[in-house]
Amino acid sequence: MLDERDYYLWDQRGTGFSTPSLDCPEVNDAVWELFRTTDEDQAEAAKVEDSLRACKARLVDEGVDLSGYNTRENAADLADLRVALGIDEWNLRGVSYGSALAMATMRDHPEGLHAVLLDSIVTPDTAFGGVARGQSALHSFAELKKACAAQPSCDQKYGPIDELMAKAAARLDAEPYHGIVEDPVTGQQHEVNITGGDMYAGLFRGMYDEELIPVLPTALKAIAGGDYGLIQQLAQANIPFVTDQVEAMTTSVDCADSLPLLDPDAVQPFLKAHPEMSTLVYQGLPETGCKEWGVPATGGDFNTLLQKDDVDVPVMVMAGRFDPITPPAGTKRVADALGVKRLYFPNAGHGGVGSSDCARGIWIAFMDDPSQYPDTSCMDDLGPPVFP
Repeated sequence: MLDERDYYLWDQRGTGFSTPSLDCPEVNDAVWELFRTTDEDQAEAAKVEDSLRACKARLVDEGVDLSGYNTRENAADLADLRVALGIDEWNLRGVSYGSALAMATMRDHPEGLHAVLLDSIVTPDTAFGGVARGQSALHSFAELKKACAAQPSCDQKYGPIDELMAKAAARLDAEPYHGIVEDPVTGQQHEVNITGGDMYAGLFRGMYDEELIPVLPTALKAIAGGDYGLIQQLAQANIPFVTDQVEAMTTSVDCADSLPLLDPDAVQPFLKAHPEMSTLVYQGLPETGCKEWGVPATGGDFNTLLQKDDVDVPVMVMAGRFDPITPPAGTKRVADALGVKRLYFPNAGHGGVGSSDCARGIWIAFMDDPSQYPDTSCMDDLGPPVFP
C-alpha cells in the first residue's frame, strides 16, 4: 500500500506519545493480580474498579480534565490534524472504534474527505457496555457453532460447539491452568491461573482473528480432555491485550459516548441468564461505573445514525461474520441508514476485514476512485472457515 499512497497513524489525545497520558499503571497491576487469583468475578472486578478510581484521582490531582475526552473531541483533533499537515483531501479508514471516530468526523467536519471506509462498526445508537459485550460474544459463539455444524467433518469430530465450550470450561473450573505469562512491555513474568470464565473471555478475544477461528474447536476439545498445551499460547496473546489499554481515556470516551444508552438494571438479569459470561462482562462495566466517573455525555446528535442525506462523501462498509464485539447486524443498520451496501465477509472476525488480500484490494480501489464501485468478485471465492 505504501508504494502507492501515504498512510497516517496518529495518537489520539491521552494515548501513545500525546500528553498528558491517560494510561493507568494502577489498573495494569490490578489486572495481572486478578489473573493470578481464582476469586469470584465480581470480587476481582471490584479490585479493578478500585484501581481505576486511584488512577482517576491521580490524573485529576495532576490537573487533567477528563471531560475533554470523547469522540467528538477526537474528531475535532483529526480535522485539525489534516489542516496542520497541509492536506487538502484525504481518505479515512475507520476500523472498530475508528469507525465511530470516522462517522463523527463525517458528521461534524466533512470538509477535506475524499472517501471513508467503515470496518467493524461501533454503532452510535447502541450502548457499548458490558452487557453488549456479552451479547455480542454469544452471537459470535453461535456463529462458530453453526459454521462447524455445517461442515460434516467438524460436526462429527467436535459435536455442538456450545456443549464443547461448556465441557472445557467445567474442566478448567475443576482444574485451573497454572502458568507464567510475560508482559511484553516490561518483560516482567506473571503467574496466571485460568478458569472456565477466563476461557470464555479468551474465546471472545480469539474470535477477533480469522486465522485463529478455525483452530478454536481443536483447542476446546483438547482442554475438555485435559490437554492445556494451547492455553499458554492463547494466554500470552490475550492477557497483554487486556493490559495494553489506555484505561482512563477509554473509560472517559466510552462513558461520554454511551451515557444516555447505558442500562444498569440490565446487568444482573443478563448474568443470571448467562453466568458463563461474567468474567467477560466484569472486565469493564460502564453500566455501573460511568455515573461515578462523572464525565458529561457527548451530546447533540451523536447517538443517532448518520442518514444518507446527511453525508456528502462516498462510504464503503465492511463486516465480518464472526465479529465478537461489533456484530455485523449493527454494521448493516449503519449501512442501510447511509444507503450503501454492506460487504459481508463470511470468514472474518473483528477489525481485520480490511486486511485480507481480497478486502484490501477492494477498499484501495474504492479510495483510488470512489465514484466507481470497485470489483468485488474476489468475495465469490470466500467461504466459511475450514476446521481441521
